Amino acid sequence: MPPYYLRQNTFYCLANGHLVFLDLETDKYLCLDQEKSRICPDLWTDKPHQNQGDPMDDALNTIAQALLGQRLITQNQDKSAAPCPPTLPKASETLLTLNSPGKANITFGHFLSFLKAAFVATYRLRFQSLKQVVTHVNERRTKHEKLLHPFDNEQARILVNSFTTLRPLLPSRGQCLFNALALIEYLASYDIFPNWVFGVRMAPFIAHCWVQNKDVVFNEPLDHIASLTPIMVV
Repeated sequence: MPPYYLRQNTFYCLANGHLVFLDLETDKYLCLDQEKSRICPDLWTDKPHQNQGDPMDDALNTIAQALLGQRLITQNQDKSAAPCPPTLPKASETLLTLNSPGKANITFGHFLSFLKAAFVATYRLRFQSLKQVVTHVNERRTKHEKLLHPFDNEQARILVNSFTTLRPLLPSRGQCLFNALALIEYLASYDIFPNWVFGVRMAPFIAHCWVQNKDVVFNEPLDHIASLTPIMVV
């Protein structure tokens, strides 16, 4: 069987026994059933399958042809990506304040930063592909990574609380992409660059995203993401 590789901009994870792929270029998910999920990772490992007529080879070949058709894998190593599911510490703390948001100390600077973040998030999600948005966020975080000071959870908590207080001023409630990206842009104004996490769950299928740094979640209660498996960490 010829070697196969994950394509660039393809991400995957094992969620509830199902292998789930995210194609960042098309912003689409694809899920395999549990039986196919069990053997599919053999396509991009060094495990040999060289016996003619081997039922495992036949099954893998069927899966490979389907994934090639979906442009999730490739036989061109130059267009491949490292087959590593994302690693992220299990969330153990949230900065989301459940108290009355009216208690947040909002300054004029907070207000201006919020409007700028909301505008940038709206513009990017409307006129750019998800791949372009993710690339921008990732490159900015990488650029600042070596310059970052020790992470200040208390400062982040204050900023998250001010963002949450101002959030009802804008429409698009309930849209996780906008909420997460706007918060990321807001925090960037204060030189805070957490991760943007995309996660999935099966039965029923749910895709969601949130903001997190190590084991600290910024904008979700812990029980809202506990059942989600990260598929991409930006």
